[in-house]
Amino acid sequence: MEKFPAIPARGAQPGSLCKCVGRVALAGQMPFYAPGSGAPCVYYHVKVEQEFEDISEDQDGQIRRSFRWEKIADDEQFVDFYLQDGASKVFVRGSDRAHCKIQGNRKSGGTSGMWNIPPPGIRALISFRNPNHRWHGNGFDIEFATGRYRYTEAAYKVNELLAGLGVIQPALDPMGQPIMMLVPFSENTLDDAYFEQNNWSDFDKRSWHDLLKNPSVLLSDSPHFVSGVQVQPLQFPPQMVYQTAIAVPTHNWSAQYQQPQAYAYAVQPQAYDMNRQGNMGGSAMAYGTVTQPLL
Repeated sequence: MEKFPAIPARGAQPGSLCKCVGRVALAGQMPFYAPGSGAPCVYYHVKVEQEFEDISEDQDGQIRRSFRWEKIADDEQFVDFYLQDGASKVFVRGSDRAHCKIQGNRKSGGTSGMWNIPPPGIRALISFRNPNHRWHGNGFDIEFATGRYRYTEAAYKVNELLAGLGVIQPALDPMGQPIMMLVPFSENTLDDAYFEQNNWSDFDKRSWHDLLKNPSVLLSDSPHFVSGVQVQPLQFPPQMVYQTAIAVPTHNWSAQYQQPQAYAYAVQPQAYDMNRQGNMGGSAMAYGTVTQPLL
């Protein structure tokens, strides 16, 4: 993503290979809630670990103690969403996880102290994903367990700035309103002439081909990619004010894990002629053009 300039989502043009920046907005009626932070989001990845102590005796009779962490739960959820810039929206099919690549996602986490209980979302996650797990403490001791747990969490939170690199294609939202859609692109979207024209190194080209052997949309919330891009606040009809909601203590975590949301409202891509020549002459393509749509 480093090689491409960022533009606000409202400036995305059909047929272009574009790194657009917008605010994360829901494509359905309810978000996920990140298990650790409780923040409403369209994507999260959480890993939970439990600490154990190993005790051994060396050849000199000295007692050695070491500590290790064992994974007890690992969970990821991703749904369709919009990159929104004011009233302009670019649809991203997050539910197609195989064709969405996460880059530079921020991580937060926490460590519970001895005998402490992890956040309710984390505890519910472990109970659902690892129902046979036994909690250390409260009258039940696990051999060599220290009683400490930790988790790491990455999430795309509602209303945060996010950059997406992909091919822009016209589409219609469920209410028939025109929007743009970010669709996957492949390693062949740009050719050698483009690489030479833009002074790509051999390393840059190898990285490009390795990254895009599977056509994908690239996504990142790294400040390096989103800082300095002027994105307008979210605008949506009154019935959609839920998009700024925050997690509440009464959230039904069990329902979230048992019935993962797989939107989508049917976003319909529209036909668009992408068989255009670039402005560099010959068969070389300029930045912002592609040879064919990748759906």
